[in-house]
Amino acid sequence: MKRFLFQGDSITDCERARVYDGRGAELGQGYATMAAGRILSEQSGNARFLNRAVSGDCSRDLYARVQKDVIECKPDILSVLIGVNDVWHEIDSGTGCTAEQFEQNCRKFYEAVKGALPQIQIFVLEPFVGDGPALRKEEGCPFRAMVEGNARITKKIAEEYGLIFVPLQEQFDFWTQRLGVQATTMEGIHPTLFGHTIIANALCDAVRAYVRWN
Repeated sequence: MKRFLFQGDSITDCERARVYDGRGAELGQGYATMAAGRILSEQSGNARFLNRAVSGDCSRDLYARVQKDVIECKPDILSVLIGVNDVWHEIDSGTGCTAEQFEQNCRKFYEAVKGALPQIQIFVLEPFVGDGPALRKEEGCPFRAMVEGNARITKKIAEEYGLIFVPLQEQFDFWTQRLGVQATTMEGIHPTLFGHTIIANALCDAVRAYVRWN
């Protein structure tokens, strides 16, 4: 049975329970639960899922807990979504990470994981934004451009390290344009139910293409 670990910030945390209760609450109320349910149905229950994402995390926090919340979990498959808080916190309070710091943190994180777990399969989800007040476009804020920069870094690192990159921004843009600003994210950052479905579907499609369960 393969062990599948979700990592990231609030988008992945999504109010997950910190204590295992056997009912799936530890996976949260977002795309992690959706993806886990779909994979379980397709693999006849032949997987175990863990969620160790922490709301508010930047890339430096992800790296700081890599030993406890990734390596010691010994996953066979790892899904990571990080990069928006690096921008959000940097713009709002100067406590996030610059693009250079983001790249350094991500490289150290993936090097640590692959060094300890050489057989692991890693799915790197593209950081994305929707359209809403958090982006402060009326103020000329470079929020989206900075997230897009982190997305390019994420893709570059995935290619260099042989990881599986899962694009998301194009899907969010498509459905935002088709259905309206509030269809995919609540304020430009945190996904709606439909937004979480977009992420879950993209991740599951990638998992189906790359993971061999037997």
